[in-house]
Amino acid sequence: MLASTATVIALSGAACSTPAAQVQEGVADEASARTCIEQLGKVTLGMAVMTTEKVAAAAEAMFAGCASIVAPNNATAPAYGAFTAVAPPYPDGAATCAAGSCTFHGYGRVNPLLSYYNLDGSVTQSGKVIAFDLTHGQTNKVNTSEWKLDGEVTTTATQLDGTLHGQGTIHRTSQAEPERATWDVVVELGAIVLDASGAPTAGSVHVVVHYDPDPTMPPKDSSPRFWIEATVAYPIGH
Repeated sequence: MLASTATVIALSGAACSTPAAQVQEGVADEASARTCIEQLGKVTLGMAVMTTEKVAAAAEAMFAGCASIVAPNNATAPAYGAFTAVAPPYPDGAATCAAGSCTFHGYGRVNPLLSYYNLDGSVTQSGKVIAFDLTHGQTNKVNTSEWKLDGEVTTTATQLDGTLHGQGTIHRTSQAEPERATWDVVVELGAIVLDASGAPTAGSVHVVVHYDPDPTMPPKDSSPRFWIEATVAYPIGH
């Protein structure tokens, strides 16, 4: 059974404080929490060998997993513009890894359906601390989205601890109109203990998600606005 708490965390940096009265308990997904943790481990491995493709793919998959950990109890339709990872390879743009830092400039690709994906920013490591400062953009014929991804995590072979943060904005590609939806996702990795395979055995992942769609969007296109949280605690069922 997945654990869920009523604890409210204070968001830092670009995020704003979360009033307790507005935050509702959501439904936690342990598989997404595990993806978040496992892909963070792959970021660490990519940084160890300074490989741009591995770092970019793992960082995007990590944030995709983290952002999917909690969902509303009463959603009538999927939330609009949720973060999605883009599978490698990335033939366009530039990317370099050196001296504990991987930097990306327009690192992306164009597919036959005229969609464009790009990654900008950096992933850096200083000692045991990995820091993320990335912008993920995605454009197609209908929508354009931009996600700012940041945070710091202390990593060792057996433990993870830190905070990850994502802010997303989605709007129409071809029309000058207000945002169709905005997102704010905060993930607290609390003293997570890993076994020899990298699987979590202790600690917790606490997530707060604020989703705010354009109120004129029909119910079939988007779930209503929500501000939710949930915790996945390890070991599962205890």
